[in-house]
Amino acid sequence: MNNGLSNLWRFAGLLWAAFFGLASNCHIACSLTFAVQDGVAAPADSAGDEDWDKTSEIASSYFHAFLSNANAIRSGDCLLRICKNSDSVNSSEVFNSDGVLLQEVEWIRYRFDVDLGRFVYASSISRDRLDLGLTNPETGQQARKSSERLLLASSLNREGRCFFNVNGDFVRLPIRDEAEMLECFGNATVPDLRAEGWFGALHTSAKTVEENLSTLTSKKFKSTISESPGVLSVRTYFGPSADSRMYIVTDLDGKSLMPIKSRGFTKLQGSDQWLQFTGFVENVEWMEKSGIWLSTRVEHDEYGGLDPVLGSRGEGVLSVHTIVDLHWFSVNEKFEDAAFDGSLIDSERNVYRLLNPQLNNATTILERMKAEQPIVKPNPESDGSKQD
Repeated sequence: MNNGLSNLWRFAGLLWAAFFGLASNCHIACSLTFAVQDGVAAPADSAGDEDWDKTSEIASSYFHAFLSNANAIRSGDCLLRICKNSDSVNSSEVFNSDGVLLQEVEWIRYRFDVDLGRFVYASSISRDRLDLGLTNPETGQQARKSSERLLLASSLNREGRCFFNVNGDFVRLPIRDEAEMLECFGNATVPDLRAEGWFGALHTSAKTVEENLSTLTSKKFKSTISESPGVLSVRTYFGPSADSRMYIVTDLDGKSLMPIKSRGFTKLQGSDQWLQFTGFVENVEWMEKSGIWLSTRVEHDEYGGLDPVLGSRGEGVLSVHTIVDLHWFSVNEKFEDAAFDGSLIDSERNVYRLLNPQLNNATTILERMKAEQPIVKPNPESDGSKQD
């Protein structure tokens, strides 16, 4: 692969990451190198200059429908299960050319009230790692296994901030006034679920989405729109015309205008051929509740380190498949003060109770789990449903 094409391919990832902050702000991070997926798309016909503003303005309104829906969510209570599987030779600080297999399951409970600046957040992470090229000193076998378990929680209300950390310590910190509480809410490192479904950006806030959309729908970029039964497809070029070397396609549900699929394409240098790169390809499912559209599943695939022409392996080979399942208990309903009480997370037992799908009747996730083997619980060693 020549240096010019290699640089173009890497620039595609860097450009995407720069505009949407996926590499640093997302729970599901975007790779900076990409692989070819089967299928080749033909470029759209160039529209005349007189059509540019009109078409791009319509595309902008479609994207901002998502933002309006996100901003309409003022409070909610949700349980998430995030399953991530990756296969990499360079997925950690320790390089291993023989490969690393990672399997991670995270359960998150997030209850929030944007206007009053209150939340309860709990997270349980199970991470299993298999180093294919390293010897396990205990068994002498070639593959070395390691596991990691983390349990974290925090809450914020008028009474103060509370934390339950990895050491099992529970800490209460006072809040001086309403302004400090709102500031703490804004600075909290918890996911903004209102923005979930926008290209898999689990940790992207609605404010960040607004900033991204301002860039994506500016006159620096050209958009074209096509329609099929029940779907609107918006093709946005990374430039002011269809002659640009990169574009992304966002499929929107014709009823809700929520994004249901997104993927990107790049044109090979000196060629009219378009190839699909898969740094952010994903599918999203939605449901309507109380007049609001809420994401219930995000399936995200990420690949990297493959030569798009030769198919040969490059540096930093990475393949990640992530599924996020969400069950919404409520949206825009009034909460009692006790719903954000620090006592909800003051012990390991209470944190696991918040995360237990059976105990909380999280039917959306339970239905998904029925079809899976093995079923993964938030805490297999201490099932919260048996602690009543």
